Amino acid sequence: MEDVPAEVADQAAASALVSLGSLAFRERRLVTILRRLFHPQKAAPVDSRILANLPGAILDSFEWLAREAKANDIVVFPSGAPFISRDENTIIHRIAALQRPSLSGNWHLANALQRAMKACAVALASDVRRLPARAMLLERDSSQNPALRIEYIGKPRSGPAAHDKPFRRRGKLWDGKSEPPPGSLRARALEIVRRHPTASTAQFLAAGITHQYLSTLHKDGWVERTGHGIYRFPKRLDRSNDQS
Repeated sequence: MEDVPAEVADQAAASALVSLGSLAFRERRLVTILRRLFHPQKAAPVDSRILANLPGAILDSFEWLAREAKANDIVVFPSGAPFISRDENTIIHRIAALQRPSLSGNWHLANALQRAMKACAVALASDVRRLPARAMLLERDSSQNPALRIEYIGKPRSGPAAHDKPFRRRGKLWDGKSEPPPGSLRARALEIVRRHPTASTAQFLAAGITHQYLSTLHKDGWVERTGHGIYRFPKRLDRSNDQS
């Protein structure tokens, strides 16, 4: 990868990182702001112009987030990197959820980094810059940095999350069709919508499913589109005991 920092190239080769270009505009802007504040010496001129136009509340909250990210050894790629780190991806998901009490109302914000993310979520929402809705990350796709791990009020987590448990594959689906071969793109797509009530295009892209193939899966009835860039498990296969 030309002009890509070595640490970014190494991580991209070692795991399937999410492409920056696959994010929604407001998500890319969030990453740009965080990277500019985290790596001020590596920022491009356009990044400085973005910061200059930010309302004070948003700038203050992101400066706090950048400070806490450094203090907690969060991996933030430099400006211009074509991928986002697992930590950056987790921060995007956390802030989007913190803008939605239905998703984060039982979260206990256990440290200053998490409280800084909450401040960013509130500042962005108050400026009509709400992030797109995203399904919760699987544990295996979330950051392994303990500072980003969420604690739940009244729900001690002694084992894996319910949406992280393996699914029992069926010989036949509810419409009589056979389960797609394990590891195939169709199987990956089904697993995503089985695990999440709603799934975004970015989640399919991260699993190696292109926009074109996702459209084909929708037309063929393997996923159901409920809104722009939002998908769910198809109603034709939706049975209460599908995960049994």
